[in-house]
Amino acid sequence: CFIFSMLFMYIAFAWDIWWYGGSLGQRAMVQAYPILIFPMCALAEKLIRSRSHIAKVLVGGIAVLFMYANLWFTHQCHLGGLVHVGSMTKAYYWQTLLTYEKDIEDKKLLDNLSELYKGELRNPQVIYQDTAYNQVMNAQNQFGEKVIIAADKVPSDSDWMRVSSKVSFASKEWENWKMSQFVVQVKNGSNMVSDNMYRIQRVMDGLPQTVYLDVRYPDEPFTEVEIYFWNAEGQKEITIHTLKLEAFNE
Repeated sequence: CFIFSMLFMYIAFAWDIWWYGGSLGQRAMVQAYPILIFPMCALAEKLIRSRSHIAKVLVGGIAVLFMYANLWFTHQCHLGGLVHVGSMTKAYYWQTLLTYEKDIEDKKLLDNLSELYKGELRNPQVIYQDTAYNQVMNAQNQFGEKVIIAADKVPSDSDWMRVSSKVSFASKEWENWKMSQFVVQVKNGSNMVSDNMYRIQRVMDGLPQTVYLDVRYPDEPFTEVEIYFWNAEGQKEITIHTLKLEAFNE
């Protein structure tokens, strides 16, 4: 079984698309189940036949957990909508695993964000605000004006930085790869300290809406915070009104 499993996995995952496209888990392993079931059943039988009550409870608990997880994933893939096959990230996976309540903010984790701040903003301080900021992006104009803020303007005792803006569009872009990107980069000279981004249309329905992106205050030194918007080669028009940067504590 061990030799077969090693050979099977090597051949199955030697394909350049080793994740096999849109799937939940490694669907290529399904064909190996008839062989893999033997060692799994042998282990379960040994534990169940043992005199240890702990072993029996362990096997039963794991079996119930796996059955529950199987039903949860099946439901979320078809009706619940929390599983986004082909777009899952580690951060989003652990944020939504075995939960049922939908929070549209969680969709930000499907892009280049590793964590979200949820809660009240303590001691918020406005570092930068431009109420006249008005950028229209479309097929011809792909980038909004970049704003650079010096690090010395951000209080060093802050826990987070929040960049917010009001956004509107007449027609929503539904294709993920063409959705407009909200980008906040923290840099130390020419070196990237953190690169944070999410696709705006994931959390919008088309009405003028305030969107924001939270970035944890970095542990390492930085010199500036860069903020910009990119239409990601999208053809539909989107307008960015106003821009604000706040520093706050948890």
